[in-house]
Amino acid sequence: MARAPLLPYWGWWMAGRAVLAGALLGCVLLAPGHAAEAEAGGAVDLTPGARERVRFGGSTTVFPYALLAAEHYAARTGRPLPIGESTGTTAGARLFCAGSGPLTPDIAMTSRPLNPAEKEACLAHGVRDVVTIPIGMDALAVGEKAGMPPLALTRAQIWRALAARVPVEGHFVPNPYRFWRDVDPSLPDLPIKVIGPANTSGKYDALETVILEGGCRGVAEVDAIADKAQRRRMCVTLREDGAYVPHTLLAIPYVERLMQEPGPAIVLMSLQELDDARVTPVRVEGVVPDRDAVINGRYPVGRALYLHIKRPGAVPGVIDFAQEFLRDDASGPNGYLSAAGLVPLDAQARATMRALLDAPPAPTPAEGTP
Repeated sequence: MARAPLLPYWGWWMAGRAVLAGALLGCVLLAPGHAAEAEAGGAVDLTPGARERVRFGGSTTVFPYALLAAEHYAARTGRPLPIGESTGTTAGARLFCAGSGPLTPDIAMTSRPLNPAEKEACLAHGVRDVVTIPIGMDALAVGEKAGMPPLALTRAQIWRALAARVPVEGHFVPNPYRFWRDVDPSLPDLPIKVIGPANTSGKYDALETVILEGGCRGVAEVDAIADKAQRRRMCVTLREDGAYVPHTLLAIPYVERLMQEPGPAIVLMSLQELDDARVTPVRVEGVVPDRDAVINGRYPVGRALYLHIKRPGAVPGVIDFAQEFLRDDASGPNGYLSAAGLVPLDAQARATMRALLDAPPAPTPAEGTP
């Protein structure tokens, strides 16, 4: 019996009558505050008809991988270097679905599938033929110093250990927990010290959405907060008393930072760094973090990373650039994206995604058909 791909593809095709209102004529939506252009050779030209480069934008987690893919794509093909914007998943999807012309991105990068409202926005703005593919997985592996008493944690326990405010006797108070046993009597009598990504890191988004929001889900006092924004702040705001130590990989690797701690500590880092003998994996929800557990979805601190591609793109090479992510020398076992930390699809799944990208566009239904 043939084995199915480890990750399903999320291709979708949207068709129907566009309801364009001309909102994109002569203007472009920009994400507030933290859009970052990445291009070698000059500023982005958004003049209608003038763009010659593939344009991508979205997830801060996917962005570093996309930059690598852009460099290799340009070197391999001789085509102009694609340009990118690190806007975050939601802003990237909004820009992508704002229209189909040269003023909007050809490719959106996200750390989740597009939601129904985003798909409706695409359809409303004439973005009718979109191919969505996973390019791999991202995970925050939890590890501890080798030789420590073994830890096994849940996301709920991690949230209670790290949140700025937690419920005690029905009321939110500044986090009083100093030891893991304070969080749960079944845990060791070890001080809470967690080294993890700084808020400038793409992995910080995974910390917020997968660990913290996942960990506070189902907490009665949190669920009782009516305002969605306030509820999210309660979930993702970290304590600042030294229990959580934000770290940037640009300084030193996470393992080296862990070794600088004089006492017991745990670390949130990439799967690859767990290969270091000085670190022992920590089970989360009973699952040891490893590649197979991430790919098959058993490890709860993992998520798929996606590209959403317009067909046809505003410039030549859009599909070819998307294919770059799936090349064996990119996301194969020894590929440059895998070396950069991407947990890749297996060979069968990559082949399925390549075939999906090469498939001809679906025909547009005739006017008036459902």
